Amino acid sequence: MGSWEKDAWLLDVDGKRFADMDKIQPVNLQGKHAASRGPLPIPPSEQGQPVIFQAGGGSYGLELAGRYASGVYANPYTIEDARAQRQALRDAAKRAGHDLGEVKMLAGFMPTIASSSRCPGADRS
Repeated sequence: MGSWEKDAWLLDVDGKRFADMDKIQPVNLQGKHAASRGPLPIPPSEQGQPVIFQAGGGSYGLELAGRYASGVYANPYTIEDARAQRQALRDAAKRAGHDLGEVKMLAGFMPTIASSSRCPGADRS
């Protein structure tokens, strides 16, 4: 649950109202490693929350993904390993109370990250 209700963002330029402040509530979090007081001062994105990916197909990573992630990318070596990882992810999602289709697995996904100076057409000055 976030600070902003779905219809809190008014964006009413003529009425000079950015948001309905009655629909924005503080969320006071206190944990072992992080704390936050008050509402987030910006409206949520259209999808409601960021898309969260978990890297890796190990048991701990799949359990974490089943609980919190929108997707997981893994690099299984065989079809059987991919199926086993997908089933472990589905089992973890079920234990976390999520629908089995909520967490996606991208098998064989290999992103490449490089400096923009190496990209064709990038400004090299």
